[in-house]
Amino acid sequence: MSVNKNDFETRPAHYALELVDDCTVSAEAVLAQCLTYMSDDDIRQMLDANDLSPRHMNDDDEADDDEFVDDDEAVHFQRINESMDGDHETALESVYGSNDDYRDDE
Repeated sequence: MSVNKNDFETRPAHYALELVDDCTVSAEAVLAQCLTYMSDDDIRQMLDANDLSPRHMNDDDEADDDEFVDDDEAVHFQRINESMDGDHETALESVYGSNDDYRDDE
């Protein structure tokens, strides 16, 4: 499958999903990038709109929370949360490294 570059302008959500389907980037990376970029209010609204906010959860759901996040994911998202200070570029660098970390020096 090839990523349709036109989707970037016309259907950006579809473009992001194509990047994941094409194995260009992992779903976890896209999620982390979205959450880092979004404001707290945006995240709350998104969770509520998708029935994932506390008001949509019942007591049985809360008992099963640990089944959905393993320890590695919990540490990863804790690092993301701790790095979120409103400066999205700094937050992303603290989780994924800077561009310099990925540069090939010849």
